[in-house]
Amino acid sequence: MLYNSRSIDNKVNDVMITLGDKAVDIAAICETWLVSESNPTTAIIKQYGYSILHEHRADRRGGGVALIYKSGIKLTPLSIPKFNTFESIAATMKSKSGTKIVFVVVYRPGNMCSTFNQEIDKLLSDLLLRCDCLVLAGDINIDFNKTSVSLYQQALQTFESCGMVRHIFDPTHISGSSIDHVLTFSMHGQLKCTTTIDDNNTLGSDHYPVYCNFELSFEKKYFKEIVFRKLKDVKDDPDFIDNLNRIFTQCLQDELSFQDAVSKLSLSTTKLLDEYAPLTSKAVSIVNEAPWFDSEYRKLRKERRKAERVKSRSIDNQIRYKDLCRECTELAIKKKKEYFSNLLHRAQGNPKTLYQLVNKELDREKTKDFPDFTDDLSELANTFNQFFEDKITKIRSGMTSRRKYHDFKQESQSQYLYEFEPTSLVEIKEIIADSGIKCSPADLLPGVLYSENLEGILPTLVHMVNLSLVTGCMDGVKLADVIPLLKSDSLDVNTLKNFRPVSNLTFLGKLIERVVLKRLNDHLSRNNLNCEEQSAYKKDHSTETLLVRIWNDLLVAADEK
Repeated sequence: MLYNSRSIDNKVNDVMITLGDKAVDIAAICETWLVSESNPTTAIIKQYGYSILHEHRADRRGGGVALIYKSGIKLTPLSIPKFNTFESIAATMKSKSGTKIVFVVVYRPGNMCSTFNQEIDKLLSDLLLRCDCLVLAGDINIDFNKTSVSLYQQALQTFESCGMVRHIFDPTHISGSSIDHVLTFSMHGQLKCTTTIDDNNTLGSDHYPVYCNFELSFEKKYFKEIVFRKLKDVKDDPDFIDNLNRIFTQCLQDELSFQDAVSKLSLSTTKLLDEYAPLTSKAVSIVNEAPWFDSEYRKLRKERRKAERVKSRSIDNQIRYKDLCRECTELAIKKKKEYFSNLLHRAQGNPKTLYQLVNKELDREKTKDFPDFTDDLSELANTFNQFFEDKITKIRSGMTSRRKYHDFKQESQSQYLYEFEPTSLVEIKEIIADSGIKCSPADLLPGVLYSENLEGILPTLVHMVNLSLVTGCMDGVKLADVIPLLKSDSLDVNTLKNFRPVSNLTFLGKLIERVVLKRLNDHLSRNNLNCEEQSAYKKDHSTETLLVRIWNDLLVAADEK
């Protein structure tokens, strides 16, 4: 789809509903009038199951070009030069057969000049060397039908000399001009294009939407393979629950070391899960639609589609179609308001959830960027794993000396911490209630089974924590899923040192750490060893507390003067 929106901000819902109704995969948008990379408009686009690449004007109002595409499509941004006479953005994709296709959106404002022909020739010469097929779409404000304007005809000759094929000849503007264009190039003629101009619906702009159909199989990743266990089938199964409780109870009776106990529990629970809920794989869709589109809205949209097919038969049909369009838009807005009202209501009293909602709606969420030098995920994981291992080895090799600190002066009434006090059922329950149950794939059980069978498992968890406190052993529970996160959005994703490892630890390991942390904090508080000025990594002393303290000191200092 090609469309000059003349500000997508005030019509984004109408545009996105149209993209969904028309099953548009990729849309080229001109005059977006966006003013920042991420904003509420880009957030709304993503809520409809689409992604966006765009270039916006940083120095003045208006302009801007964008590619909006279904999130399941693999579209990669392509670096192109900046030009003086037009704005542009480009992205590339591969078809299933390996054909490389480049999509470029162009918007040319202002009066026509010969410089445009020179710059567009430079752009095409660059892009045609980097692809098998090229699709150029945009509002270039040139009506090729005006044969008397020499600069227009020179521009057409420039396109044709590069092998570009013109596909739009009818008016695309309410004034009757044909100024929006779709031009294509294919090395072997493998890309076919047909266009349809919807001159009955401008979506609030003075340009008509142009729909294009390409006869080429795009690489759409609408499905992915997932591996899972059907835990719903076993969490209420009495036989499974009895066997699970028996495994954990047996651990209390066996006199095993901490590492052996963890190993035995892991083998036994894995065997039990494989028997009652074996691993299953299936393909699932990853194309999302707006979460507030329920059955009521889908039913009304279906009626609108029926009315659209017969609207040309009579005036009454046209009126009914327009009424249904209005009702669909109003219902979508209503459903959206209800959806977010419910989210905010459920998030009351939870600042973290509220921040997440706000960041999502303002499109501030950080995407997980990974290197693109390979499409093989196993190879990428092994590369990261080797890099992080080498990094740790290098750090350890640099720690040549072990300094001992004997000069720490402890207050006379203080006592040394020689051992950790054992934990209890009550304390473990309090810790779990406060921090919740968060598991990793390396855990003994999935989180839902921990939650459903906590009462029967708790005594064993207490035993394992105390065994670790007595022996000082954590072997077997320090396994983690390591997720590489880019340190800063401005850094190069293909440089591994720009990533930091974030570990997702096991539930039992985190439980032991929280008990130890509680013992340390109790010892520090009881013996007056806490630093009064410390903020962060200390309960009731967050960075917010520090900011309040600094603000208070500033006010006091100002008053004293």
